Amino acid sequence: MKKILFIGCFGISSVIYAGEGKISADIQMMNGKAGEYVYQTNGDKVSYLDWKIKNIPILKLDYDYTLNDWEFSISGKKNISNHYRSAYMKDYDWFSTPDTEEKIPYLNKIATEEEARKKAKEGDVIEKDKEDGTYTIYYVPKDKDRGSMSNFSKNKNYVKNIMGMDFSVKYYLKRTENFSFAPLFGINYDKYDFYALSGNQLNYVPGIGAVLLPGDNQKSITYKQRFISPYIGIKVSYHPNADWEIAWGINGSFWGKAKAVDRHLERESMKTIERYKNMKYLFSNLMLKYDWNEDLSLKAGVEIVKHFKNRKSTVVSTSDEGEVSTEKNIAGVKNQNISYSLGFEYKF
Repeated sequence: MKKILFIGCFGISSVIYAGEGKISADIQMMNGKAGEYVYQTNGDKVSYLDWKIKNIPILKLDYDYTLNDWEFSISGKKNISNHYRSAYMKDYDWFSTPDTEEKIPYLNKIATEEEARKKAKEGDVIEKDKEDGTYTIYYVPKDKDRGSMSNFSKNKNYVKNIMGMDFSVKYYLKRTENFSFAPLFGINYDKYDFYALSGNQLNYVPGIGAVLLPGDNQKSITYKQRFISPYIGIKVSYHPNADWEIAWGINGSFWGKAKAVDRHLERESMKTIERYKNMKYLFSNLMLKYDWNEDLSLKAGVEIVKHFKNRKSTVVSTSDEGEVSTEKNIAGVKNQNISYSLGFEYKF
């Protein structure tokens, strides 16, 4: 990605003397969500983590250079404040087939084994805690439980980092005082980093009900997403008069790649690295601009970004014990957000 942006910058700078340039800066307010999915090898969806992007302030900088009917554009954006509290991450889990499920604790701190046996139901497992000598009763999932919810937790969600870079080339097929139209191609890079503090968890035990496991409010999960999307698109602008401009653009791709990394900090070495291909990407923006004078313009806009859900994955997993395995199509990823912006543009 860095090489591509360097080539783009070099190409622009080599012809800068012959054309017209403009820079712009925007403050954006971003809202959205990122999705993290886990599947069993039999196709059952067993987990979904819903990460939130809520009212995150973003600084976006753009540079455009026009030479005859060509326009070269490069932009970058970054969240203004790191470690920004962003609502709650919700973690949903479902039962799959019994041979792939972990047993679920629903009664613990029982003083004697005899007392535990009296409270346990048929098929339950009783285990003794090595540290305090008390007993815990576990529910063992059955075939009839498949597809029903097993766990739910609500965890404090933080956005550590959001960053994006984009490079594009446009060619104006039509450009008049009132209207312009240009097809374009480019490449986009998006990065999102999250983490969550452990919240209360509800374990749903069939025939018994929901059992609350209190969270300790400690940093428990980190999640990172990376998207690279080569795209094609169009840009249309309309000038109703000499002072105002309305511009709309849309870009799309079927050829993106993505990487996601999940770490469960309470489980020592547990980590998954997921890689995806053929990611679908869609970007659209609408901008209203007012020319303050010949050089300076004020603008407001909205933009939508969507990386569509994909589970064509190669997943490298590291277990609690440090064992490494590689599997196909057992994870999924998605991201979508909307940003509203205010800013300015300066021509030179």
